[in-house]
Amino acid sequence: MEEQMLKRGFAWYSKFMTIYLNLVQWREEARAACQGLWLSYNPKKPWVWKRDHPRNAGKQDIVETDNEICEALSRMIEEEKNAEGKAREWKRELDGVVAENCMLNGQLQKSNEAL
Repeated sequence: MEEQMLKRGFAWYSKFMTIYLNLVQWREEARAACQGLWLSYNPKKPWVWKRDHPRNAGKQDIVETDNEICEALSRMIEEEKNAEGKAREWKRELDGVVAENCMLNGQLQKSNEAL
């Protein structure tokens, strides 16, 4: 497995492993053929790439996004409660206007009958 990964340029070996001459040879063959990591003139070492791209970096963004979504939902729920209260208030006012209108209409009919 290591041989195939090194030959195809998809692995990097530790300098402590240079006692295995095959590792050096396989890496140099992949480098000469511009394969895998060696497509780039100056590839970034895996440990440097890992340092620059920590696993948790995206998770923090997700947590922040989740918090923003929760806050937005809380605001929407509060606005909905306020809207429901306002709707009940308007309905009471409208019921009062309708009742008054019915009463006035009844009085008008009585006065028309009296004439």
